[in-house]
Amino acid sequence: ANAKSTAFAAALKSAETASDFRLTAYALLDAIKALPKNDAAAPNAETFARVALLAGDLKAAQDWRKAMDEKADPWAAARIDLMLSYAGVGSDKGGAILDRMIAAVPPPPETAAKSATPATRQLDLRRIENTRALFLHAGAGRELAPGQRALLATQKSAGRGVSDAALTRITSAADQDADGEAALASIALLGPDVSALSFAGLADILTQLRRVGLDADVNALALEALQAWKAL
Repeated sequence: ANAKSTAFAAALKSAETASDFRLTAYALLDAIKALPKNDAAAPNAETFARVALLAGDLKAAQDWRKAMDEKADPWAAARIDLMLSYAGVGSDKGGAILDRMIAAVPPPPETAAKSATPATRQLDLRRIENTRALFLHAGAGRELAPGQRALLATQKSAGRGVSDAALTRITSAADQDADGEAALASIALLGPDVSALSFAGLADILTQLRRVGLDADVNALALEALQAWKAL
């Protein structure tokens, strides 16, 4: 079982795109479900939790999350908890989860290293994901603590920008209770990959979708933006 677990995880981690990961995940889904969730599986539990989230199997996702060694990688554990919160499990704990993600990644050094290592590249990626998580938290209408708001104000937004004119149209439609127009205009801006949107732009769209009562869709979009397919 341990050899199978390692082989399955390696196949999933080798996926370079969301579609590759999805195809591999569904091909291995039944085999992964049959794996024992014990200490031997702990090194790959995070990968399998993401597979379960992608498949919409919240029970399996929670079981794999419990099998993770949180002390070995507290940031990865918090990231799974954040994904679960947008899937409806522990949605009231989002602020505490954000704090755990932020605490698990040290601030960038004042002087950049002359050459990047795999460890420093991973930390850089995780800092970016923490920024994404802060913007998603705000866009989803979750309460940000004062410290989180202060940190958010210092962050740069990455990704494909959203035009002010398009956002103004959505806001105007929502103001006039034209919910259908606001929703359709928002969907047109999202594109095929919501994670590619600028963090601030996506947060603005999520805010407007909440105004027209699409809270469940907002949570689903936030979960999609967290890129469950990607190992970080």
